[in-house]
Amino acid sequence: MTTPSADAIVLGVTDGGKPIEVVLPTFTTKNIGQSTPVAAVANTITVTIATNVNLLGTDSSVVTISGLTGAPDASSLALTTVTNSSADLFSVSSAQQKGVLSSGTLTLSVHSGQTVTAGTTYVFSFQITNPSSQQNFGTVNIVASGTASISSASMSTDTADLLGVTNGGKPIEVVLPTFTTKTIGQTTPVAAVANIIKVTIATNVNLQAASVVTLTGLATGS
Repeated sequence: MTTPSADAIVLGVTDGGKPIEVVLPTFTTKNIGQSTPVAAVANTITVTIATNVNLLGTDSSVVTISGLTGAPDASSLALTTVTNSSADLFSVSSAQQKGVLSSGTLTLSVHSGQTVTAGTTYVFSFQITNPSSQQNFGTVNIVASGTASISSASMSTDTADLLGVTNGGKPIEVVLPTFTTKTIGQTTPVAAVANIIKVTIATNVNLQAASVVTLTGLATGS
């Protein structure tokens, strides 16, 4: 028996219309990373996904990312496209380029009329404010529901280390920047003679170009 070519591809699966072609729906790409691990500052989270099946808005498909511990809740979180009009795929109450972030879980409802197309890599980002206290990253999981349900799986990180912080690129690894070493001394206390001040510092994060280190308390007249 033959299958008409018009019916051969189903849910983005080549030969998906031919009995009994069976695929296990999965995220073929599932990466997540952050722009900074520094506490209490704006942090851009970037998500990269690809699937082996279509996720249809008409099927009320939902992509859920959990494990974003400490991320502040947002009932209408703005999404930004990095590639392939990715932010347009999702909506909240018909408003596209939106998601819902609650208790560390990001819910992304596929917009009616939109399709997360199998074999296409989508990249989008969103911005949060990091927690004000230090914390270690946790496992971030992704799952999809709808006609093509995808089982929960852990996401990976493109860049593990950032700003000199081990695992600094993994959401939501947060560090409180500090001087781990901070000493100062001089060569002589004698008046009106040359004196060399020696400063020794070390930090737990990189200080990038244009950063400023300030020492105060050096006596008037120095």
